[in-house]
Amino acid sequence: YASHELKGLGVESIFEDLSAAEVPELVMKVSLDDAAMMPMKLKRKDGVSYQAEAQLSVLRVRGEPALLVSARDITERLRMEQDLRQAHRFEAVGQLAAGVAHEINTPMQYIGDNTTFLRTTVERLLKLTDAFEELLKACESGEVDAEQIKRCRSGMTAARLPFLRQQTPSAIEQSLQGIAHVSSIVQGLKE
Repeated sequence: YASHELKGLGVESIFEDLSAAEVPELVMKVSLDDAAMMPMKLKRKDGVSYQAEAQLSVLRVRGEPALLVSARDITERLRMEQDLRQAHRFEAVGQLAAGVAHEINTPMQYIGDNTTFLRTTVERLLKLTDAFEELLKACESGEVDAEQIKRCRSGMTAARLPFLRQQTPSAIEQSLQGIAHVSSIVQGLKE
């Protein structure tokens, strides 16, 4: 507003949350010697409301107390503060996600490694089972030949049965522990 535009305007035309009846009370709150800063909601000429930081001073005009209001629009500053708070929240979420990913990564690695080992183990055992099924059929028909027995022995060697007997239980146990660890992390996030 230009100063000539303010002449004759009512309080409600300028202040969003202040009525003419409340002005005397506001004047009483502001000392004659001090200025008070406070947030206020004001109206532009077009009637649109905006957030303002207002400096209120009381002065005497013709012996009567008058309220002098000097305000500046802080809408943009408030929006930027809100954006900054939002950015901080996103940053915190990002740091949390990175921490959770790090915590989950190690057990997932050994779950993956153990699962790969177990897949190879099952493939070897299935090949060995095929050779033994073939040998069993030959035994049942009475037509066992040395080549079938050789394939079974070769399959047993290729399957590395002593190694599998030793490593398979620990691979399963480590996988189960890893799954439990990941589950506890996820459960902790839910709480």
